[in-house]
Amino acid sequence: MEPTVETVRPPASNESPYRAYFDEMPAYVCVLDAELRLMETNRQFKARFGGRDGMLCYAVLKGRKEPCIECSVMETFVTGKGRRAEDSYALGNGGEMPVIAYTQPIRGKGGEVERVLMISADVTEVKKLQKRLHETQRFFRELFNEVPCYVSVQDKDLKVVNANRLFKEDFGEDIGCHCYEIYKHRDEPCLVCPV
Repeated sequence: MEPTVETVRPPASNESPYRAYFDEMPAYVCVLDAELRLMETNRQFKARFGGRDGMLCYAVLKGRKEPCIECSVMETFVTGKGRRAEDSYALGNGGEMPVIAYTQPIRGKGGEVERVLMISADVTEVKKLQKRLHETQRFFRELFNEVPCYVSVQDKDLKVVNANRLFKEDFGEDIGCHCYEIYKHRDEPCLVCPV
């Protein structure tokens, strides 16, 4: 069950309330050192990826034996600035999980970056919806272009802003011109305008 506001447990009497919030966040949260070792992970991170404190993040999240070439955590250590990046994590079943990962530096007393906080959100469903949207757009684009008649789209100023393939073959690529110029070779709008 995904954690919700109703299921957040109260902190133990000897525990900081922030530790409970850290553990119950509905995202994969970890704190890393400069060697890319996991220093702390929240409950959801542990449940999904396992990984114990001290393990290397690229081994746990990527199944790699060496650091990633483009590493948001290392970039945060170097620049001292947080980042947002799309990434993917290896799953135990051989699949991958697309994520949006946010990093934020944790500074020591002298202002140097001592640790990096990384919060990752699973965007699998978003990626599936994006794929379906692209497929639907492609379908309607093909339908638009292959109908056996002229189709043009005019804006409020009667300029052609889009047209199908047949229209472009017979009338040319004059997107942006007024419809009355293209269809009727006129300098002004038609007296009876169907648009």
